[in-house]
Amino acid sequence: MEEKYISLNDMRYLKNCPDILSIKELCVLLNISRKYAYQFILNNNIKYKLVGKKYYISKKSLLEFFEEE
Repeated sequence: MEEKYISLNDMRYLKNCPDILSIKELCVLLNISRKYAYQFILNNNIKYKLVGKKYYISKKSLLEFFEEE
């Protein structure tokens, strides 16, 4: 499987998004599949919160991740 990389240019869309993102919102924001979104947050050490069976990602943790790259 070829890995996709998300550029910092993609982060310009974060200005208008909510502070807490669900997987579905993350997929729409970054234009990635649901499967890739799960791999992305689990393999890249992005901070997330698991509530029941749902993952929630803060906008701050996404920004921190992309600033490190």
